[in-house]
Amino acid sequence: MKQIKRVWHDDGAHAWLSVRFKELIDLGIEDKISSYSYQYEDNVYLEEDCDAPIYLKTCKANNIEVDVEYLFTDDGDSFIRGLPSYNKQEGLI
Repeated sequence: MKQIKRVWHDDGAHAWLSVRFKELIDLGIEDKISSYSYQYEDNVYLEEDCDAPIYLKTCKANNIEVDVEYLFTDDGDSFIRGLPSYNKQEGLI
């Protein structure tokens, strides 16, 4: 089983899992991610309720174990909220 590390960003009101856009393509789920997730360069911040579970379930189905590091922002909103919404058409690779 392959193991990978990813960061779970939480600002107390919402949370996102940080992954690379290429991972979404490699897993074949880039079309399944909603605009409730965010993106910056080649990073995608998967929304905790809908998109992160799609990623995690797909990883599990492909024998990829995701080790999650939790990063809590306790001084207000996360920087992620100011990023553009996910749009696979933007071509982040």
